[in-house]
Amino acid sequence: IPPVSSGIYAILVADASCMPRPFRAIYFGASGNFLDRVTERHERFDDWTMEAGGLENTYVAFCPTPLLKEKQRRWVESDLIAQYRPVCNLKDNPAPLAYQSLLRVAK
Repeated sequence: IPPVSSGIYAILVADASCMPRPFRAIYFGASGNFLDRVTERHERFDDWTMEAGGLENTYVAFCPTPLLKEKQRRWVESDLIAQYRPVCNLKDNPAPLAYQSLLRVAK
């Protein structure tokens, strides 16, 4: 059960080639309330389970960020996406995500 908190979350799949933990992020998100966002109603839920090979292979990691404002959570989310390039974040629009951090610095 997701915590009732704002924060950053990662959808993960088991991957023995990843170190130091055997998990690979396939999606990063930010939310004002995990219970509202990390559900089967999420717009990428089908992508998560397909990429993982089923719901039983899908894992979620939470990082509560109660002191961050929404804009700050989005910055963290964008940086994680730019660094790790998770497949489910990049499905529809791969190019802009790679440049978000650079564009933010240029502002």
